[in-house]
Amino acid sequence: MPIDPITDSYIDGIVKANTVSDPSSTTTQGVSLRELVKLLRDRSEQELADGVTNLATETTARTTADTNLQNQLNALEPLTAANIETALGFTPANDTAVVHSALIGAAGGVTPLDGSAKVPAAYLPSYVDDVLEFANFAALPATGESGKIYVTLDTNFEYRWSGTVYIQLVASPGTTDALAEGTVNLYFTLARVLAATLPGISFSTAAAVVSTDTILQALGKLQAQFNSNATLLAPLASPAFTGSPTAPTPAAGDSSAKIATTAFVAAAAATSKISYNFYQTVL
Repeated sequence: MPIDPITDSYIDGIVKANTVSDPSSTTTQGVSLRELVKLLRDRSEQELADGVTNLATETTARTTADTNLQNQLNALEPLTAANIETALGFTPANDTAVVHSALIGAAGGVTPLDGSAKVPAAYLPSYVDDVLEFANFAALPATGESGKIYVTLDTNFEYRWSGTVYIQLVASPGTTDALAEGTVNLYFTLARVLAATLPGISFSTAAAVVSTDTILQALGKLQAQFNSNATLLAPLASPAFTGSPTAPTPAAGDSSAKIATTAFVAAAAATSKISYNFYQTVL
């Protein structure tokens, strides 16, 4: 049965002495003190018993754990010179290496280091040293390698190996302004465009110009439309109009060679002394 903790206030309440001697009070206090001592004894015995029980439980758990660990260790195969490679999964190159000797310098393996702790050029990708410098052209290797650029330091010329000879690489001039014009592929200048002839143009299709037409096709269509409509146009000299042709009305008082429309004539007659009907009869 658990015992409640013995607090300071509980002890003070039991052993507290009265200011006036009272036999009955003294008796009560003696009984309380006896109960307190018994309570302290029971409390100590219980805590001691609980401690012994907990210690025994922990000891049993530790013993079980130690036994399980030892059993697992006993189940492992000891590492020996015979099974070290199987345990590691590779063969050490030496006593301190941790890389399989067959992987050093092999495809898909690891790159070795030379005597200066650097990666040899043979194991570097081609783009790392694809530009090689030499003192002059005579110092170039007798047989070059494809995919590499050779620079001669005396002239700063660049070469590539064609398979049989070195071919000089010509740098870009930067803009066409610095590029000399050839004899076949000429520059497309405005003067040449304006002076260009139209060989191959056709005037057989009188249709509307569309965005997919070439310049020659567009010009040919326009000319064909003009040719087909030429007969429908009045000549500039002595044209003969039919129907009700119209013309701009000149300003009042205009005496030039412009066409006098009926509106111009009516306005002029209305402002003159001759009656409009007489004017029409005379005309």
